[in-house]
Amino acid sequence: MYPVLISYGPILLSTLWMMIVIGFIAACLIFMKLALYSKLKLYFFRIYFFKILLWGLLFSRIVFILENLDFYFADFGFSTILRIVSFWDKGLSFWGAVAGIVFAFFIYAKREKENIMKWLDILTISISSSMIFGYIGAFFQGINYGTPTDLPWGITLENIEIQYTTPIHPVQLYGAIFMLILTIALAIFLLKNRLYAVRPESSGRTQALETKTSRPGGTPRQGGVALIAAMAYSAFRFLEEFFRGDEITVVLGLRYPQWFALTALIISLIFLLNRYNLFSRSFKFLKKIKRIIHE
Repeated sequence: MYPVLISYGPILLSTLWMMIVIGFIAACLIFMKLALYSKLKLYFFRIYFFKILLWGLLFSRIVFILENLDFYFADFGFSTILRIVSFWDKGLSFWGAVAGIVFAFFIYAKREKENIMKWLDILTISISSSMIFGYIGAFFQGINYGTPTDLPWGITLENIEIQYTTPIHPVQLYGAIFMLILTIALAIFLLKNRLYAVRPESSGRTQALETKTSRPGGTPRQGGVALIAAMAYSAFRFLEEFFRGDEITVVLGLRYPQWFALTALIISLIFLLNRYNLFSRSFKFLKKIKRIIHE
């Protein structure tokens, strides 16, 4: 565990912050690359980039403060205001940042009459790639740690804030590996659909594939990448919480992030089924099965 990457006199460089910066840079590069490949208007990104970033920072700070009200409002005075605005104390919520970025993105994209779902697909892959480094940073920081395990890859973290002295699950590394696989899979899915859309007239085989993966009008189902990512990560996060050892509020036997993950999973599943017309297909299939049984 290396919470401090560089220490020189009063200057301390946190490994977690360094990973966050690297993840942010990687996300921006991937975002630009995919946007160019998908022929999106980059002027929109250039104009609103810093505004969207500020919204993400604001939401991230607000959510973190709401999660730690006892600390920030232990007493009310000038020190309270100072604690609230001191965002460099690592008091930022990842989910708050995502919510702020997505919220601002929707607002500005709608204002400019951009294709929101198409941008959202690319934004999802970018966020997914940044989460790889976020998980690695959490591992080096010794936060979001796991429960004790006898498995050979269990690790022991020397940190007074960790309540276990025995080997524990490296859940942060589980998350990093999962996000790496998910990011690659989403990128392949996006590029595959994009290839079907750019050269529909090149061959009969391409046209057939495009028809198979598109709406009746020939346009690929944009937004599918974001919905698949939401489902996959929600399911993973729900399972991950069973292996988390840090203390958190438990409601009806489940940690509260599990309830959020379960809600996100159900909502994204409903949207995905509706977007791909799977509800009607499922009903037709059930009717067919029912008819076969009666016959």
